[in-house]
Amino acid sequence: MSELPSKNQAGEAPQLGFTKGFFNLAFIIALLGGLYGAYTAWQIEKQGDTTTGKIVRSEKHTDPNYDPSDVGDGFLYAPVVEFTVNEQAITFESKNMEYPPAYRDGEQVRVRYDFANPQSAEIDDWTDRWVFPLVVIPVMSIALVYLNFFMGRKK
Repeated sequence: MSELPSKNQAGEAPQLGFTKGFFNLAFIIALLGGLYGAYTAWQIEKQGDTTTGKIVRSEKHTDPNYDPSDVGDGFLYAPVVEFTVNEQAITFESKNMEYPPAYRDGEQVRVRYDFANPQSAEIDDWTDRWVFPLVVIPVMSIALVYLNFFMGRKK
């Protein structure tokens, strides 16, 4: 009876091939998420307009990562913003949740919205729009290069 080979034809342990495939897939999905984030940020900047909105309240959401030893109350707060376009009042909840709340009720904020679909709006904050893609795209690109060109090579 022949023994199972401890290495495949590429000289890698068989598990490394599966691991590389899994991480390649995960990194590619994350990279695509970053690219999608960059595309949507670019679209709303290109096709959008800005106006002034008002924080009407903060919506309370349970923090899934809350640890009782942490500071805080176990909740994250998303600002709910109201603004007017063509005499139509529009209200939206920001996708950015924070503790403590970043805005006070009644506070004025700049809102960026899509001309074609004013319901598609966000608080006009460059960092909220661009930090995710600007971090994820280079980090995932470097991870993919490292994984495919340096990891598992013979020394």
